[in-house]
Amino acid sequence: MKKKIIKIVVILSFFVSLLIYFINLNNGSLITKKINSLKIQKNKNYSYIAHAGGGLGEKTYTNSKEALINSISLGYKLIELDLMVTADKYIFASHDLEIFNSICHTSILSIKDLYLKDIKKCKLKNNLIFTILTEDEINQVFLENKELILITDKIRDYKLLKKKFNFENRIIVETFSVSDYLYAKLIGIKNPMYYFKGRIINKFFISVFRPKIISISTKLVEEQNNFLKDYLKKKNLIFAFTSNNKKFNDKYLNNSISAVYTDFWDIDNSRCYQLKSKPKLCDKY
Repeated sequence: MKKKIIKIVVILSFFVSLLIYFINLNNGSLITKKINSLKIQKNKNYSYIAHAGGGLGEKTYTNSKEALINSISLGYKLIELDLMVTADKYIFASHDLEIFNSICHTSILSIKDLYLKDIKKCKLKNNLIFTILTEDEINQVFLENKELILITDKIRDYKLLKKKFNFENRIIVETFSVSDYLYAKLIGIKNPMYYFKGRIINKFFISVFRPKIISISTKLVEEQNNFLKDYLKKKNLIFAFTSNNKKFNDKYLNNSISAVYTDFWDIDNSRCYQLKSKPKLCDKY
């Protein structure tokens, strides 16, 4: 009987140790320390995230090479790109197929029918000078700019993501469910980000698996303010989407959130640069 109890204790201890190891495996701790350290140095460039590559003119969601280069020139260090995968397994940046079709002279109905050759044949439409970013161009830009951090959205093929990009230590991968988050960790994604919807089950998951990085809608920040402040005190990161609104950004940045996705933000002067010409663009959503 005593030997049986000892055996059970040993087995339980093994599984508890395994759980603790898994909890601390690939939870974004290194990149979190890096960003927090830069923010402590009052580096505002790490408080704003260029949403979908950043705004270009009055346009949003282009995920284009032109938007990316423009955001870099404006001082952004955190760049978010919506990533999709072609039928022949090439990664490219686009929010969705509808926007891809609007930029290119195409009418592709399904991502299953989109191939790399279609991206290469992409023609400009309505005089929009946007270039679709492919995996090679993304690699090139981020390898040339080693201070940049990529935040990805949409993509679920984590194995392909690891295989295609050569700067994985600087990639934060947003996951939209518990299963996606755990799968990303198992695959070896070093910086998975958990989408926090404010529910009790989300809070329970965070308390158990202790992700270092979470995302949240700006619509929930006020409602979840106390929880977010407590989470930040533990030296974690919170990225809120999306705001070009000065009042919101001034109130919550470095108070309830670490960084905010934005389209038209002048980092140096802390203002929306579309305020005079298109004030409606300077809001949160």
